[in-house]
Amino acid sequence: QRNVPTIVSGLSDAVEISAFFKHTCAVRANGTVACFGYNANGRLGSGGTTNSLVPTTVVGVYDAQHVAAGYHHSCATLRSGAVRCWGYGAVGQLGHGNNEDRLLASPVQGLP
Repeated sequence: QRNVPTIVSGLSDAVEISAFFKHTCAVRANGTVACFGYNANGRLGSGGTTNSLVPTTVVGVYDAQHVAAGYHHSCATLRSGAVRCWGYGAVGQLGHGNNEDRLLASPVQGLP
């Protein structure tokens, strides 16, 4: 816990940031997304469930325009209009047509 703004190590090129319930995600200038913090259910999109104190690249997102961190999941919109989501999926919030968690960014059904 910090009471003053702190530089995030390894994240000097963020163009957008979103934080919610123990994890933070940022769109980088090159269109990739990096997340850090609590990684239960794969909410960091790194392919595993290990927490990360430093930004970790979300696998499968290369041309992000925006990112939104949810309670246990996150989603990114791509420049093409497609959407990729990852993390906790128990009630279908990832848009994959099932209730499975996703450890990697996956396409949302019905969107480009």
